[in-house]
Amino acid sequence: MIPNVLACVLCIQTDGNVYTQFQKMLRSASTVSGRVAVTTITPHLTRKSIDTFQYQLPNLERYENWEGKHLSFQQVSDETTSWSFEGNTKYLTKQEHHPWFMMGGGDLMEPFLNVSLYIKTPEYVAISSEETPTVFHGRRALRVSIRREGKQRGRSSTPDVVYMDPKTRLPIAATLHSSVADYTTEYIFEDLKIGKPIDAAVFKYQPQVAANTDQMDGLLPVGTKAPMFKGIALGEKSFDLAASMKGAKAVILNFWGLGCPGCRSELPKLQGLQNRFAANGLRIVTFQLLDDNKILMSFLKEAHVSLTTVFEGTCKPSAVDAAYRGAIAEPVTYLIDGKGTIVDRFFGDDITQLTKDLATLGLKD
Repeated sequence: MIPNVLACVLCIQTDGNVYTQFQKMLRSASTVSGRVAVTTITPHLTRKSIDTFQYQLPNLERYENWEGKHLSFQQVSDETTSWSFEGNTKYLTKQEHHPWFMMGGGDLMEPFLNVSLYIKTPEYVAISSEETPTVFHGRRALRVSIRREGKQRGRSSTPDVVYMDPKTRLPIAATLHSSVADYTTEYIFEDLKIGKPIDAAVFKYQPQVAANTDQMDGLLPVGTKAPMFKGIALGEKSFDLAASMKGAKAVILNFWGLGCPGCRSELPKLQGLQNRFAANGLRIVTFQLLDDNKILMSFLKEAHVSLTTVFEGTCKPSAVDAAYRGAIAEPVTYLIDGKGTIVDRFFGDDITQLTKDLATLGLKD
């Protein structure tokens, strides 16, 4: 999301180079606002959206992501409260006494500082100058390469690039590539503004109609039958969920993506359950939507994960996603008994309750 890119731009360290003016302007700014056209490309999907954001430093924020006329995400923070709205599941969260300036993508960063919970000090390299600007989408621009030192959960991040207006030093575009999830995102700033006062009233959240505050309401309820589907598993093997359930005491169905840290940390834990209980009737199936199968196979091999991973194949992933109510958007796990009934469901990578539930189905040490 573009706020993360902005955060990287905001924390540029300069030493007498062409970005000194931009740095001074940002350090003295009280507000940042803008509208950005976002295009994300994966090996199997191109997605376009519009991001709009308003920040009144240090902790007032309004951020929205629109896919066409559909509001997919909204976050509003004032002096005491932060509200987040997930449009796909119409789920609303509330956090009291919001303690930090939060970028909309979820990374907590101190404004204008090279400090992050996830990365070490970035390195900024000017590839072009005022005298020799580059051209990006028909506009003259200064190009800055951002290299993040260190590793993120075992994978090195790749360079990002920010394009800035030669006169104003404001970003006009940015590109980001993730080597972990194999996606490339391009951001085109349409009206980025620095320092213009914003009416604080816009940071007072107005609840969405029909939004709920129970995260589990976005998932299939306990007691319902799990939707069956067919597809292709990694290794070009055919897959049938109904067939895989025959003779099983329990099936764990996990939805995940390479770009989700919680998902990646959960996989080894699920592998541990598979190793412990497979002989006693446990089946674990993971479902993937967007990532390339070659990259998936490489990642799973490196992570020592051998779980059945169903890839796009012929299973019509959008239909599977819809059947499980947008489960792909989160690290989501369903526990299904041998009769095909959902007995529990979970967000996140904590498998404590999942392990307890397995015991009630007769799977325990």
